[in-house]
Amino acid sequence: MIRGGRALGRLSFVRNRVARACLVGSMAAMLVPASAHGAIVYVCGYNLCRVNGDGSGQAQLTTNGTAGDAYGGPSLNQEGTKLSFDLNDRLALAEASAQIQAGPFENDRSIYTELNPDGSQVAVFEIEAGMNSMCLRETAAPANELVCGRNTTDPQFSFGWAPSGQGMLYSVPPVDDVEGSHATSPEEICLADEAPRYYLCNRQVAADPGYDLTFPAASPNGSEIVVVASAQPGGTFGEGSLLIYSFATGALVRTLDGSSEDANPAWSPNGKTIVFSRGGALYDVPSEGGTPQMVAAVGQDPTWGGAETQTSGGGGNGGGGSGGGGTVLTGVGAMQTITHLGIAAHSVRTGRAVTFEVTLASAATITIELLRHVPASGHGRHRHPAHYVALGTLRFAGKDGLNRLAVEKLHGHKLAAGAYEAKVSAGGTPQTLTFTVRS
Repeated sequence: MIRGGRALGRLSFVRNRVARACLVGSMAAMLVPASAHGAIVYVCGYNLCRVNGDGSGQAQLTTNGTAGDAYGGPSLNQEGTKLSFDLNDRLALAEASAQIQAGPFENDRSIYTELNPDGSQVAVFEIEAGMNSMCLRETAAPANELVCGRNTTDPQFSFGWAPSGQGMLYSVPPVDDVEGSHATSPEEICLADEAPRYYLCNRQVAADPGYDLTFPAASPNGSEIVVVASAQPGGTFGEGSLLIYSFATGALVRTLDGSSEDANPAWSPNGKTIVFSRGGALYDVPSEGGTPQMVAAVGQDPTWGGAETQTSGGGGNGGGGSGGGGTVLTGVGAMQTITHLGIAAHSVRTGRAVTFEVTLASAATITIELLRHVPASGHGRHRHPAHYVALGTLRFAGKDGLNRLAVEKLHGHKLAAGAYEAKVSAGGTPQTLTFTVRS
């Protein structure tokens, strides 16, 4: 779809998906509180991953996502104890580990989700019969819709919860243009706070005549909101610079970054940092301004909440991810031959060996399948999502105890710069590690 000469559809929630069977995800490992930095959950390829707020403890929460059955739109409540997401375009409610507690609900066409701060309600962006809707549901009884507001005129639509969960923040065209052509009307941020009519604009919160303002997110203390500002005309909806506005006055407080491709911002629990996606990777930046730093080489749609978590063992069908110190998975289950899995360094230079640490309960063949990340490309109907492609499989004769396996080349060639997945198995369920090769 084109509006004012701009292609629509960069957003991760605007995905053309084929009909597919629902699969229920499972957790990679038990997650336990560790500190007050909080945890970030995000989309990694077709699955969900998490990382501690300080950048450590990166891990993959689900492993069953595919091109036809992808995870998307994750949202944590403020305490980080509840998680919502869409699976196969269906709303699912889960623990922070991604262990599903309710859903996926077959009557939904869920594209992305937003939990309110206390996790009692979830707002869902739905598409049905060509109409865009924002529907509210109680997480205690998610099968029952509280209210569903229709938005049939503007295909460019995003929202977030207002401070303290009192109402919704929307990106909408100006009120006097709702029924007309939107070709020259930038999106502004509106507050809808008259329960239960959370789809009616009551107050303009932020606006700029030269930019679409989208994907509003309120700071934990409710004083500010961060938005994505896309130049209009000519910009890509949902991608742009990150701007912070005063929630009370609507005044522009600061510009966080001058990039034109930042998207999906989320606040840290203490309000000091904002995480966002850019070019298929995750970055964070101080909310007072500063230089963005990479959090994960592969990721999009971040959400941040709760106490920081770390992997400490557990069963299930999920896979472990990269983490600080190399220890990312222990005690993967009585039926598994692998009892400990890690990686010496999660970022190496081209030509250097990537060293895997695999501890076996008994001697077995260790299989490592390498996959390379391919970033998203194209726009609109021609957009291709980020994904992994298989490069090849290596096999090693593993001994009882610790095995250190160094991989420098594949098919006689050095690993090129980029992001990679390694699926490691020894007669049981493959576990997933991620690493980056830099030039």
